Amino acid sequence: MPEETSATCETCGGGGYIGDELCSSCYGGGVLPTTGVLQHIAKEAALAREKATELEGKVDDLMDRCNDIMDKCNDIFEKVSE
Repeated sequence: MPEETSATCETCGGGGYIGDELCSSCYGGGVLPTTGVLQHIAKEAALAREKATELEGKVDDLMDRCNDIMDKCNDIFEKVSE
């Protein structure tokens, strides 16, 4: 097991060890920015935004197709109505 090196939480100034995921004083700031819960949440939020953008594009494509179909249906209805 590697030797643990102490670190200071950037959020509350509490102590901890490199590799800890949570500061034992504030429970969330993280002992190091690269291992804190907040960074994990930020990564998940970025992934969620990426997926939302992807889904918005798919919805827009489907709406365009739906509008095209509705236009064709209206054209057919007008021809039949005459």
